[in-house]
Amino acid sequence: SSSETLRVPADFETIPEAIAAAVDGDRIVVSAGEYVLLDTLRFFGKRIVLESEEGPERTRLRRPPNHLGEAVVCFDWGETQESVLRGFAITDSPNRGIAVQNASPSIEGNWIHRAAWVGIHVLNGAPLILRNTIAWCGISWGERSSGYGIYLSRTEAELLDNEIIENGGAGIS
Repeated sequence: SSSETLRVPADFETIPEAIAAAVDGDRIVVSAGEYVLLDTLRFFGKRIVLESEEGPERTRLRRPPNHLGEAVVCFDWGETQESVLRGFAITDSPNRGIAVQNASPSIEGNWIHRAAWVGIHVLNGAPLILRNTIAWCGISWGERSSGYGIYLSRTEAELLDNEIIENGGAGIS
């Protein structure tokens, strides 16, 4: 079957609904706006492209205020570099902006800002992390600070042309 372009909110009201309907090879295009996610956004191993129509300047994914929970976006179903997250502002996570565990997605052209612990956390896998801006992640109290822009553990991640700015404890660890 040929790939399709699914649109949010024109075809599907929410991003999770579009991901649920998508099959390998599909592209999901998200219109400009702010999308508040009650649950972590997952690809469930699908080889799909999830991208904003107008870039991170105009399309934001975030958690609700005071929401205790996981990452805004998580890749943990063995995704490959054919699973692509492109062109979003991912902000205000109480934990991690993007989590990658035992997966190797492509994370391209996003702004990851104000995650309480880490902007992008990778544990196992070989993701492609390309042309993202990761800023103001981690927390500070007085003279002390903690947290990371990117935290890598047991990974063969490719980091190319990313901007890592003013994160709490370290830019990359």
